[in-house]
Amino acid sequence: MLGYTEVELEHVPVAVIVAPADRPRLQNIISKNIASSHQVVCVRKDGTMFEAEATGTPINFKGTPARVTVMRDITQWKRLDRMKSEFVSTVSHELRTPLTSIRGALGLLESGVGGALGPQAQELVRIGRGNTERLIRLISDMLDLDKIEAGRLDLHLSALMPTEVVRTAVDGIQVFADQFKVRIEERVDAHRTFEGDHDRVIQVLTNLLSNAVKFSPPGSVVTVHAFAGAVTAPEPGSRTSASDLTGRTTGRAPIRIVVENPGPGIAQNDLPLLFRRFQQLDGSDGRHHGGTGLGLAISKAIVEQHGGRIGVGSEPGIKTTFWFELPAAVAPSARPTPLNGVPAKIGE
Repeated sequence: MLGYTEVELEHVPVAVIVAPADRPRLQNIISKNIASSHQVVCVRKDGTMFEAEATGTPINFKGTPARVTVMRDITQWKRLDRMKSEFVSTVSHELRTPLTSIRGALGLLESGVGGALGPQAQELVRIGRGNTERLIRLISDMLDLDKIEAGRLDLHLSALMPTEVVRTAVDGIQVFADQFKVRIEERVDAHRTFEGDHDRVIQVLTNLLSNAVKFSPPGSVVTVHAFAGAVTAPEPGSRTSASDLTGRTTGRAPIRIVVENPGPGIAQNDLPLLFRRFQQLDGSDGRHHGGTGLGLAISKAIVEQHGGRIGVGSEPGIKTTFWFELPAAVAPSARPTPLNGVPAKIGE
C-alpha cells in the first residue's frame, strides 16, 4: 500500500507517510492517545498520495502507554462517497428551501391569518405542517451525519459540568415529556468537569431522553443518572459500540450518563440494529412514534468522535437502558512522544 518493504517500514517515522496538512491533527491524536477513526491523506515511498482511513486504539505495552493503528486504502470508497455526498447535498438544498416556505405558509393558515378554518380543515393543515417539519428534520439529520462521517464536524471542546449538561437537556425535553405524560428524574453523582463539545453532548443526551420518553407508558418515570466510572466488561443483555475506553484514562474515571425507561424493551436480536441509519424496529411500537431513524446513528458518531463509547441494554417487558461515556483527560505523563519530539515509528 505504501510502497515500502516490511524492513524499510519499521524505520519510517509516522510523519513521513502522512501528507503535511494532516500532520498537526495526527500529532494531536497521538499526543492525547485517544481511540480514533479518521481519514488522512497518505504519501507513498514514490511520493504519490492516496486517501486512507486510520483507526487507532490505545494499549498498554509492557507497562508503557502505546497505540495500535490499522490503515486501509479507501480511494475507491471515497470516490463513491463523494458522488453520494454531492447527491445528498443537491437534493437536500433543493428540498429545504421550498419545504421551509411550505411550513411557514401552513403555520400561518393554522394560526388563522388566512381566515377561520373549520375543524376538519384545521386538522388537515396541522397534519401537513407536522409532516413538513418531519421532512425538514430528516434533511438536517442527513446533512449532520454526512458531516460527521466525512470528518467535517468540528468539535468545540470546553470544560463541562455534568449537572449543567443534564439540567439543560432535561429542560429542553420537558414539554415533549409532558405531552406523553412522562416524568423525568435526575440524579447527578459526578461533580467534576469533563471535556466535550457542549452542544453536541446535549444533542446526544436529548436524543436518548426523547427515545426514552416516546417508549415509556403514560404516568411512568424516565431516569437520567450521571456518575464517574466505567464498566470494563459488557453488561448482560447489552450492546456496546466498537470503541473501547481501555487505556484512555489515567487515574480519573470517565463520565457515564445513563438514561433508563420502563416499557416494552428491545429483543436481544434487535440490539445490534439500533445504531444503524434509518433503523426503526418493526417489532416495537416505534412506527407509531415517528422519528427519522438517524438519531442514534448520529449520537454514536458524536460520542465516538469524542473518544467515548455508547451502548444499550434491555430487559424485554421491563426496561431499556441507554448510556454513553466520555473519557477523562489523559495526564501528560501518559502520552506517547509527539511527532515534534523523537519521531514515533510504525507500530509504536
